[in-house]
Amino acid sequence: VIPTGFAKSAVPWLAIAAHHEPAGRVTLAAPTVALLDQHRRLSLRHLQVDEEEVVVYTGTTPPTKRPALWAQGRIVLATATVVRNDVTNGAVDLSGLTLAILDEAHHATGAHAYVQVSELVRQHAPEATVLGATASPGTSERVSREVQANLGTVHWSIHERSSTLLAPYAVDLSLATERLAM
Repeated sequence: VIPTGFAKSAVPWLAIAAHHEPAGRVTLAAPTVALLDQHRRLSLRHLQVDEEEVVVYTGTTPPTKRPALWAQGRIVLATATVVRNDVTNGAVDLSGLTLAILDEAHHATGAHAYVQVSELVRQHAPEATVLGATASPGTSERVSREVQANLGTVHWSIHERSSTLLAPYAVDLSLATERLAM
């Protein structure tokens, strides 16, 4: 857990670089297509991987094409819902997975697909690392503990804006309100 403005997106890239291996596969789940596209652009910019190794698939990708994309990609960026559905339906196999990243991990509550993907990874790829990244671990300690339990968290690291680790990298965030004519 790292606050907004501290380059939290770099943590998954470092984890991908550490887990990216010829025989393995990495998946990163994010809640929106726009965020997946951003991760793809930045991954290609910051990681030494071939463009065809980084694939994106979402609910708009026809289900018949997703297994081939999964097989092609060494780094698969997808919405959690399609990963859950494809694994449950037997369309993709998680057994070669070395790392699963859940961006915006605070969604891992209740019956959210993140909870189910985390369970599926632990079931089908027990040696894989699951990394959750978020700026907001939850609205309360109870919710934070639920996220932690649902992700099977072994190590939990929360860094506040004022922490000595982050203080040298602090950026000034300000809020501006603009009223638009209707």
